[in-house]
Amino acid sequence: MENIFLRCLVVLILHFPDLKVLDHDKVHEALLLMERTEMMPDLGPLQLTSYHGRTAEGCATNELEIVQKLCPNLELVHLCTTFEDTFIPLARLRKVQSLILDRVASLENFDIPLMAFGTKLVKLELKACNNFHSGTALHIRKFCPNLKYLSLEIDTTAPNSQANPDNLALGDGGNNNGGQQNIWALQNQVDDLQTKLNKLQVTMLSVMDKYGPMADLEVFQVRNLSMGSILILLPFMPNVRVLAFKYTQQAEDSASNITDDLFRKIFKKNEFKVLEEVSLWSGTVGATTADWFINNAPKLRKIHGLTRWDVSDEERMRIWRDGRNREPEIEIEL
Repeated sequence: MENIFLRCLVVLILHFPDLKVLDHDKVHEALLLMERTEMMPDLGPLQLTSYHGRTAEGCATNELEIVQKLCPNLELVHLCTTFEDTFIPLARLRKVQSLILDRVASLENFDIPLMAFGTKLVKLELKACNNFHSGTALHIRKFCPNLKYLSLEIDTTAPNSQANPDNLALGDGGNNNGGQQNIWALQNQVDDLQTKLNKLQVTMLSVMDKYGPMADLEVFQVRNLSMGSILILLPFMPNVRVLAFKYTQQAEDSASNITDDLFRKIFKKNEFKVLEEVSLWSGTVGATTADWFINNAPKLRKIHGLTRWDVSDEERMRIWRDGRNREPEIEIEL
């Protein structure tokens, strides 16, 4: 019922103290009214297990403090937006199993609720998220070992370790020899950066070994996630069934280290034995990665987004034929 008086919601809560689900836009207002009028002296905590903050008011810190106080048994929390102090009242909850945040302006203090109920989380979704960095990925890895579903949609990605074009200008060199020397200098800088990047990736994978695997995770969906965060998470999901990567055109430049070489390192850690579906929208991954999935993921059934990969038309048709000829057959979207 959409058109229901606030007093009716309060009456429902008061007369059904064991009510577990009350799905309405004005639930936060009813709880606020009950708190302000001290209507709950003898009832004790409410048994509600889900809360949906569909409006900014329903996600405000003062509202969440009341929700947390009156409904300590929440298992599902879905907020349409977050504020500077949102994560403080969330951290006082202890039974949350599903946390969905639609607009995340900042992830400062996000580790606090993860430390509070991260071991109970089975589903985590962060949407329209700004300033996501590898430290947040590490917090998820450390505090949420029992996740089954993880979705991270990043609005912007932090720049990876790449050469600044302004510092690698060729210049005219004054003569042909000078120009050639500048080209050699440029090549040496690029080679050096690539060497450093490879060492960084290997080191990260080695360091991440000391944390346990995310053995229960089955679905991993990301948008514009940086190389560092991927290395922290993806290689340690041995039982993932569905992978979905999407990089927008704007983000591909800053995420250009998402390449075949990166996936080769990941494949050494994760054999993807139960992987069933891959959706990868990125122009920086090529045929080598597709071939590995076809030849080494025994339960793979679908590959989506191949038209966005860095493969030629001939390679695309060859990959499609290889998928059709494999047993079981792989459906490849051309």
